[in-house]
This record gives sequence, structure tokens and C-alpha cells, in this order.
Amino acid sequence: MSEPQEQMSSIAYRGSTSLLQGQRFYCREWALDKLRRCLDAHSVSGQAPGVLVTGEAGAGKTALCTEVVWPTSQAGLGAGLSQRCLAFHFCHREDQRSTVPWKFVLGLVEQLRASPLLPPGYEEILKRPSVSSALEPLNCQKHPEDTFK
Repeated sequence: MSEPQEQMSSIAYRGSTSLLQGQRFYCREWALDKLRRCLDAHSVSGQAPGVLVTGEAGAGKTALCTEVVWPTSQAGLGAGLSQRCLAFHFCHREDQRSTVPWKFVLGLVEQLRASPLLPPGYEEILKRPSVSSALEPLNCQKHPEDTFK
């Protein structure tokens, strides 16, 4: 299949999983606890909970986020963060498809659409003409900034 046809038939890049999925998680249990405490604190204050994970290459960002989404350790299972995760996306520097903005956005939209954590009205928002047209794959490719909004 040619690239444009592939892009149209596969709305979002589905390869946004972690290369560390299923690997043993250790020595960063403190980070899981800190992440859980940050999210809990924001939930109590009434702000939308969210955390930006940053660090240098090799610091363990991917390992931490993989453990949040697919816990394998007692600490990961105990933190209970996977049940609170609305959507995820892992970028792979060796795979350019994982860094395409419109594919990133559409992948998250599809995960959010299927999430039991969002209120029923979310699907109705996606059906609004202004939103649905912005999320059309061809439109997303032509206007990635609008798609991001």
C-alpha cells in the first residue's frame, strides 16, 4: 500500500507502545509513589490532575511511564495508576511514525473515545462538526496545529 493510502486507512499510528513493556521494573519505586502523590494532590485541589515527566536520556522516563501503563512490580500494581490513565503515547526516536503530530493526536483521541473514565458527553463533543472536521485524517495532515488544539 502506498504511504498516502496507508495514512488514510490507518487513522493513527498504533505503534505507540513501549519497548520496555513486560520488562522488570526496579529501583524507581520512589518515582511511582511521587507520581501518585502529585496526581492525588491535584485531584483534591480541584485542578485537572496531570504530570509532565522530564529527564535526561537514560534517566528512566520510559521505564516509569511503562510501569504506570502496564505495571509488573508490586509497587506499580499497588500505586493503581494504570486504572487512572486515560491515554498514552510512547515516542521512539528510531521510528519517525511515532513522532508525527497528527497521528499522536488521533491515537490519543481513539483511546479517550474508548475510555470508561470520561463522562458520556465526551463522545458528543467529538461529533460536533467543528471537532469532527478537525479530526479528519486529511485535515489533520494539512493543519497539524489545528489538530493539536
